[in-house]
Amino acid sequence: MSTHSTSTPILTGGCLCGAVRYRISGEPVWAGNCHCSLCRRSSGAPYMSWLAVPTTTFSLTQGEVVLYGSSDRAERGRCPACGTQLLFKPKARPESTGVTISSLDQPGAVRPTEHIFWDDRIPGLIGMDDLPKRAKRT
Repeated sequence: MSTHSTSTPILTGGCLCGAVRYRISGEPVWAGNCHCSLCRRSSGAPYMSWLAVPTTTFSLTQGEVVLYGSSDRAERGRCPACGTQLLFKPKARPESTGVTISSLDQPGAVRPTEHIFWDDRIPGLIGMDDLPKRAKRT
């Protein structure tokens, strides 16, 4: 992860439709792929890639998110217009905000360093590097 001044935005992102935009002005403290059933079901994907930042370094620059209590432990934030999942707010750690890596303008800037809830993964959907690769759908 980069070493920028905390007063300089280092990461920006937003939702699919552009109604919600955000800025992260500090270093991520964690990044990983979550395989829990709640992440899978809320995204419709085999896992979710997240980064965690201090809440004080995250700010919305456009629009608002709708929060949903996905469990008794956390809320998830989505764009009210297009439904893009953007945030994870753990109730036990209000000082930390999770942000979906895929919603970053430059998602390649943050590399996950671990898999969590690995025992909950969908067997056979991870590590399929042997499948044929096409640049686009034909």
